[in-house]
Amino acid sequence: MKIDIYTHILPLKYKQALFKLIPPGLFDTTTLELIPPLSDLDHRFRIMDKYEDLKQVLSTYQGRSFIWELLSQARIYHTTFSENSLTSAFHEGMRQIGLQLIARIDAVDQNAYAKLRREAVRREDK
Repeated sequence: MKIDIYTHILPLKYKQALFKLIPPGLFDTTTLELIPPLSDLDHRFRIMDKYEDLKQVLSTYQGRSFIWELLSQARIYHTTFSENSLTSAFHEGMRQIGLQLIARIDAVDQNAYAKLRREAVRREDK
């Protein structure tokens, strides 16, 4: 069974018909061309298959808790500046890994990050 991780779809035939109807200059269609999974289902399924492991981790409370801990350690909401340039570079590297993880989480489930955050707040309130 496959769970589609995207909330939007633009079937190829519909996209082609839509582009024919749009008057030139009214809408910049290049944006839609930059998002292949909107109309290319094979591309869409390859992305879904690529992150199967993350999907499994995000499916449990314990997995989400672990991911939140990693994101917290990545300092994504902290400044990376330090008077020591090597420390700044290290912090920025950690932050970039955290941001990449968030991008992958969003690719798996666009609502997952909000769920991670809600659960983290509940854990802190206990």
